[in-house]
Amino acid sequence: MKLRALFWLSAALVCRAAAVPSDAEIRFWQQRSDRDPADAFSPARLGSAFLVLLRSTGVPEWETKADAAFRLALARDPEQQAGLVSLSALCLRRHAFTEAERLASEAIRLSPGRADGYAARGDARLELGRIEQAREDFSRAADLTPGLAARSRLAHLRWLTGHRDEACSLLGAALDDASTGADPEAVAQVKLQLGELKFRSGDFKQARTLYAAAAGLLPGHPAATERLAELRGAEGDLIGAQEMFEGCAASTGRPEYSQAVGDLLVAAGDRAGAGPWHDRALQGYLAAAEGGDRRYDHHLATFYSDTRRDPAAAVKWARRDHEQRQTVFTEDALAWALHQDGKREEADQMLARALARGTEDAGLFFHAAMIRLAAGDKEAGRAHLARAASLNPRYQTYHFHR
Repeated sequence: MKLRALFWLSAALVCRAAAVPSDAEIRFWQQRSDRDPADAFSPARLGSAFLVLLRSTGVPEWETKADAAFRLALARDPEQQAGLVSLSALCLRRHAFTEAERLASEAIRLSPGRADGYAARGDARLELGRIEQAREDFSRAADLTPGLAARSRLAHLRWLTGHRDEACSLLGAALDDASTGADPEAVAQVKLQLGELKFRSGDFKQARTLYAAAAGLLPGHPAATERLAELRGAEGDLIGAQEMFEGCAASTGRPEYSQAVGDLLVAAGDRAGAGPWHDRALQGYLAAAEGGDRRYDHHLATFYSDTRRDPAAAVKWARRDHEQRQTVFTEDALAWALHQDGKREEADQMLARALARGTEDAGLFFHAAMIRLAAGDKEAGRAHLARAASLNPRYQTYHFHR
């Protein structure tokens, strides 16, 4: 599970079990907000409605509108705790981690007995590389409100720090303990999280079962659709996966889905057909970056490392990504880009930092193997390859760039 899943969890804390709002409901709250410049409640309700639409569709338009609505609500009433948490989750989504942490800290100051502020701040601190502080926040949130969201975060942290089996056990136990009246979205997100860990382990059968169960709880939800599409691609159903990702690209306009289609066409041997899809993805990534949105820095780093080789550009974007967040994934991407750009010593240093985190990820160990083999260290390279295969015997099959 990467950053997008943390956003869904953060958002679910604020808009738990909310029905998709109607056009009439949106107009109602918009009109109330426009009539009274002192009304902070109406734009907050409007922001919550947009947040539900964002979660259910993945369409970026709703993110922009939710952000504007919550900022208006907070301008009218800076001490709106729920608005602070919601805006923190949106900042997390676009990689504004320092602002996300600040907003969540303010929410905690206003309501120290609520779990959502600690959860949101922990999400931001995790991306900023402050793992122990994130652990404290997640533990505090779990103490205040035990449940699926809290256990999901703690399990994610266990996986990141090298305890994959324990993370799976925690998630399985959380699902077993979930009450019959538990929020369907929270249950679905935990199923997706556990399914992704199974996918990363090469257990496609279990991954499919969990993904399908999540999709049944949330029909058409983008998080479930993209994981099922990724699984189909990894299983060799390139056409089926392509069709699913084309649908995601058409409905959301998000560039990562265009890249997914292009990658699948490359896997099928159609590089000419992949070109326009990769062009579209690159244009979307760069447009976001030029607008100050940092969420696609990581995509650009891996795009220039693996899709259209440009080592210098890969290093540029990987450095930008690492400046914003210090995680095993940014360190891995930077090490890989530096390696391809011939900066061997710096690549080794960054790789060592990534490996020291203890994260059990086959992709990380594959990159480590290639870097060490290129340096002539055959023993370490072979050991890393064996480690990658032991974690996931299918690690070289298709994967979606999140």
